Amino acid sequence: RARRLGPGVFVLGVAPQAQVERVVSYDDRQQLKRFAILYPSSAYCNAVRQAYQDAVTQSGGQVAMMQAYDPAATDFISILQSLQSGYKSGGFDALMIPEGGQKLRALIGMLPGFDIPSATAGAGGVRLLGTALWNDPSLTGDPNLSGAWFANTPPDRWANFAQRYQSVYGAPPDSRAGVIYDAVTLAVALAKAKPGGDFSLSRLTDPSGFSGVTGLFRLNPDGTTTRGLSVLEIAPGGINVRDPAPTTFQASIN
Repeated sequence: RARRLGPGVFVLGVAPQAQVERVVSYDDRQQLKRFAILYPSSAYCNAVRQAYQDAVTQSGGQVAMMQAYDPAATDFISILQSLQSGYKSGGFDALMIPEGGQKLRALIGMLPGFDIPSATAGAGGVRLLGTALWNDPSLTGDPNLSGAWFANTPPDRWANFAQRYQSVYGAPPDSRAGVIYDAVTLAVALAKAKPGGDFSLSRLTDPSGFSGVTGLFRLNPDGTTTRGLSVLEIAPGGINVRDPAPTTFQASIN
């Protein structure tokens, strides 16, 4: 978990913990109870692995298997043999793979050969789960990823921002641009809230939160940020909203 950096200092990025917690909580409502994770042993993915373990336990699920591999690996046979053994011995309903690009495609493409069937829309098998690394339009052409889920900021808000950004700068924004835009917009709004502005800790940590191009977000007293994320599904030809982001902070996501 992110440490508090100092009074009035907040981590505004879309943390992997938030992404994992959102998709696991949605999985719980879909009656997925046994979870596995296949991950490269990097600092980012170790954080994902810990968040995944915590989220599954909190939801009442069971972590059936955690399989790490060297981030520099190019041969996945022994790794997938271990995953296959775990699947045959106890099984799992969902498999998190916090990987992207060519390595993700290679791993996903090999799963059927190791008797690990992936779930597709309307079919059985293991539900594939990812992080915002999966927010990649090129993945929609991979049939092995059809029906896979991940959590990210609401795509409708982002699309409108991206169009405006492209028209001004002539290039598409990356994810950091939206976070920076929301931070500046929030600062301007608080500066105009009353004469001299209102940057008090109580105002910054308003339980109702704030809304921006990255969706609903709330600054917490410990320096973390709670976010309202969408659950997205990879489908042929596009990435669809499986479960919309919340529009208010209520008890279900506090």
